[in-house]
Amino acid sequence: MIVFEDGIEALVNQIPEISNFKPHFHWGDETELNRYLALTEMPYPIVWLEAGKEKQDTKGLGKVTRDCKFILATREENSDQLNNYRLRNSYDKFLNPLADRLIEGIKKFSITSLNSREYTLRKYPNYSKAGESVTIDLWDAITIECSVQMNTNCQKIIKWQKK
Repeated sequence: MIVFEDGIEALVNQIPEISNFKPHFHWGDETELNRYLALTEMPYPIVWLEAGKEKQDTKGLGKVTRDCKFILATREENSDQLNNYRLRNSYDKFLNPLADRLIEGIKKFSITSLNSREYTLRKYPNYSKAGESVTIDLWDAITIECSVQMNTNCQKIIKWQKK
């Protein structure tokens, strides 16, 4: 059986540092997210994979497909900042390059591929749901929703494009 989270973690671990910070990976529901943030000293930038359903291959081809929701986040301690500040300091420095690298990695990693040509990307300054903070930290975030197919190929090192 393919363990989807292990494959995504292996991909994220290969993403190069962004502005001198290495992205961290974890997954689960909101309860697990807040437990992880409380236990981890500096988990940012973070690539969070929401828990989800997988379609396992029954033909013995060694493939699994999952509709994924990734949350890419940085901590922003000042909730009074306007979006122009957030764009320059959170999105341009960390989140946009991280989103580019994650999508590039899914396409190039030997065990993953996008299941379609499309994905949905959404920016969330002051990440919240209905005005309530989702996390114990204040975030600037990007969500990426896509369908990812994973296979049992050998994991190979990704050759990243220069940025």
